[in-house]
Amino acid sequence: MSNNYVLGVEGDFSIANIKASNLGSSEVRYLNTVRGRLGYAMGRTLPYITAGYAGGTTHDDYLGSTADTYHNGWTAGAGVEMALTDTWSAKIEGLYVRLDSQGYPNGGSSGADLGLARIGLNYRF
Repeated sequence: MSNNYVLGVEGDFSIANIKASNLGSSEVRYLNTVRGRLGYAMGRTLPYITAGYAGGTTHDDYLGSTADTYHNGWTAGAGVEMALTDTWSAKIEGLYVRLDSQGYPNGGSSGADLGLARIGLNYRF
């Protein structure tokens, strides 16, 4: 794009162990996102915003019954990526992830609101 703007698409898959409990217990085991990214290049530094689809699998235990459920949702955040060399870059970003609630026949439900802080090292082929 003109004027130093950078537009891209990014996807990721994570194995997680994020637990919570109330009347039962719930654990986010897998998390994936597909996001658009809009940044502004300033030399070797690229601050950016990002938003898109999020999905994740929870393992839930409620009143003695268990279920593994896939949840659809969304994510939004911001970060900064810096070129270390012509092929390597490092980034730090924060994401908010909202996984929609799913109900269960015995009356329970699960979903997730997550705040994630991530660092990354990227290699360009």
